Amino acid sequence: IGHVAVLARPVLDESGGEIGVVEALLSWEPIVQEFRDEARREVKVTLLDRQGEALFPEAEAGRDRRSLSLVRDFVRFPARLTRSESTARGAVLASISPVGQPDWGVLVECDRDLAFASVTEMIRDTLLWSAAALAGALLLGVTFARRLSDPIARLAETTRAISEGQYGSTVEVGGTAEIADLSESFNRMSASIEVAFEQIR
Repeated sequence: IGHVAVLARPVLDESGGEIGVVEALLSWEPIVQEFRDEARREVKVTLLDRQGEALFPEAEAGRDRRSLSLVRDFVRFPARLTRSESTARGAVLASISPVGQPDWGVLVECDRDLAFASVTEMIRDTLLWSAAALAGALLLGVTFARRLSDPIARLAETTRAISEGQYGSTVEVGGTAEIADLSESFNRMSASIEVAFEQIR
């Protein structure tokens, strides 16, 4: 009939003497199926008794779950515990939880790198998107800075030309509205200087 567990309770008479026993045969097949399903997800599940001994599946050769500090703490104080553990097979993320009656515990182990793989992937994606956003912001900043600096550089160049006697030099109107207004004013001023200079001549 497969994996089974036998639970027994004594039947007492009025004076407290044992007059019989009630036994229950419990099939482990649903539990076995759950454990198999978890194993397919690369998760190791073990059912432990109150002393930390493996009830199911039976302890693997050379592997005693009581070597885990998590299990030792559970034996001293049965409560839900989760922590990273170092084992002969490598680092694992382990969690243990009591199941009530009977007083057993369920130990779940998963390779730590596998357990944190989604977190690592999320961090990597966040870094990539942040780098892309930063590069985009820098590109936009450089583009807008050039749109502001180029007209001012042309204005400075034309001012130099006028100071060297090239009266009537004009600058191309462009850029933001303020810079365009400044360029137009500068061109009018340059034209006025040229007219005045011609009149003086």
